[in-house]
This record gives sequence, structure tokens and C-alpha cells, in this order.
Amino acid sequence: MKTKFITYPCEYFLDLGVEVLVNREHGRRTISLIIKENFILVKIPKYYSNGDINKLLREKNLWIRKKFLEKKSYFIKQERNFIKGDKFFLYGSELILDTKSSNQTKVASSGYTLKVFFSNKNNKIKSIIEGWYKNKSLEYFILRTAYLAKVMGTKYNSIKIKNFKRRLGSCSYKGDIVYNWRIIMSPKIIIDYIIIHELCHTIHFNHSKNFWNLVREFSPNYKEHKLWLKKNIEMLHW
Repeated sequence: MKTKFITYPCEYFLDLGVEVLVNREHGRRTISLIIKENFILVKIPKYYSNGDINKLLREKNLWIRKKFLEKKSYFIKQERNFIKGDKFFLYGSELILDTKSSNQTKVASSGYTLKVFFSNKNNKIKSIIEGWYKNKSLEYFILRTAYLAKVMGTKYNSIKIKNFKRRLGSCSYKGDIVYNWRIIMSPKIIIDYIIIHELCHTIHFNHSKNFWNLVREFSPNYKEHKLWLKKNIEMLHW
């Protein structure tokens, strides 16, 4: 009999951009959690209710996040020629480039595909993709920074994006925050850490003990996030 996996709606891991697949098995007495790069597989006894699944995922939340980020670690830099089949990332999920000649120029992400439509007048795929990333980054950072600032009780002056070579973000004395647009390629939990980091600089304009204590308050696993960035910084560049 073919194994049947059901996509399970779960709010705990929406920020990671992964699916939760559940398989109820006859005769199974134990629970199995398998963490893959793009999904979480839960094997459970047939009699488990949705309430039991929610409880399990809630209790294993931190463990699952840690294992997921470990799976995403050690990105190996790949050459991108901006042709069909190249790999890109959005919120940590892999997208395969598909290009198509069209009357208009536009970019859309659908499932695991990054679709680029280009016209004869504008056929520079790299510039089209970078422009799409920049627009998406600015829109996301404005909304997410506003939300996290409200949660943290902090204030800032402005949000901008730039194309830094290595820096992920910066914050001035006046509270002007600048993000590297490329970090939109990282998992959302990593992006949140970067935003929280910069917002903490509106209170502590240094990397003192008080600064890191404040970061820890709103990003308890910040050390893991720093390590992930160190291992995967090449993901953000081409």
C-alpha cells in the first residue's frame, strides 16, 4: 500500500517556509519526526488526534527549528549564470529559475519556481531579478521592522536598503536603519534576528553586554542564527 502523507496546517513553522507532512500509520506505537530542508515529516500512530499533533509540534518547536537550521547549514556557493535551471532563494526556500520571452517584463515566485518574463527591450535577466529582490526586500523590511519595533517597544527613524558586500545591516545614531537587500534570501527566522539586532542598536549603539542581553530577550537563539549566517553567507551572493 502506498504511504499517504497529508499536508498539515501548522502556524508554528510558517516563518521557516516549510510544510508539515503527517502520516498516520496502523500499528505504529511510537512517534517519528524527520526534518528535511523543505518539509517536516511527522509519523504517528493512527489514533492520534489533531490536538495530539498540535501538542507534539508545540513541545518540539525549538528542537525542530534547531534541526531545520542545521539542515540549511553549510551552503556551498554555486555559480549563477542567470539562465534556466539556476538556483535562487527566497526566505530560505530554494527556487529554480525559469525564463520566458514575453511582451512585458515581470518576476513571480510560484511553488519552487522563480519565473522571469522578459521582453526584447529588457532581456538582462540579472538586472530584472535583482530589481525584483530589492522591491520585495524593501516592502518586507518596512512591514516587519514596524511590527517588531512595536513588540520590542523601540522607535526608529527610517528604513532603506543597500547592496552591501558583506554587511547585513546598520543603524545610525538617529535611528536610520539600512538593510542589505540580499538577506531576503535567508529564512524568516534569520531575517527577524537581523531586524531585532538593528532595532536593539536604537537603544544600545554598541555591542556591549546590555546590547546582547536585549537581543537575547527577543531572539533567544541568536547565537545559532549568527552561526547560520557565518556558515551560509555565500547564499546571499553571486
